[in-house]
Amino acid sequence: MKVKTSVTLSRSTLRAVDQIVGRNGNRSAFIEQAVREYITLKQREVRDAKDIAIYTKYADEYKAFAEDVLQYQADPFADLEEDEQ
Repeated sequence: MKVKTSVTLSRSTLRAVDQIVGRNGNRSAFIEQAVREYITLKQREVRDAKDIAIYTKYADEYKAFAEDVLQYQADPFADLEEDEQ
């Protein structure tokens, strides 16, 4: 369901909208799409900030785990080095 509202825009912003949508374009549809995309962007920024906070909080643990795992990896060039000797 659509709800009618009033929004005040600067003349320059309205001119830019009109240039994009054209003479017979639908300002409301354009503005709604722009607002939806902006909301999505802001929601993603909030989510990413939360993720970064979590990664930062546990960074030392992640690093220690990665270093531990790397100690168990075999050297892929060990056989080559033995053949050269």
